[in-house]
Amino acid sequence: WDIKDFFHDRVKGAFWFHLNHVDIKFRALQRLYIKKHYKGNNIKEIARKLGVSEKFVYNVINDNN
Repeated sequence: WDIKDFFHDRVKGAFWFHLNHVDIKFRALQRLYIKKHYKGNNIKEIARKLGVSEKFVYNVINDNN
């Protein structure tokens, strides 16, 4: 065990923790965009613009939370 390994593990853990939170925030923004821009017949357009699957858009639209 040395100090370099100790800090490497801490930095790596902090990086993945931060990256996970960025992903969660990004998904939340995508959900807001979908709910705001859904017009009843534009699932394909929204999915293409956001780079997500149509199923993801459909699930957001039908999510009551």
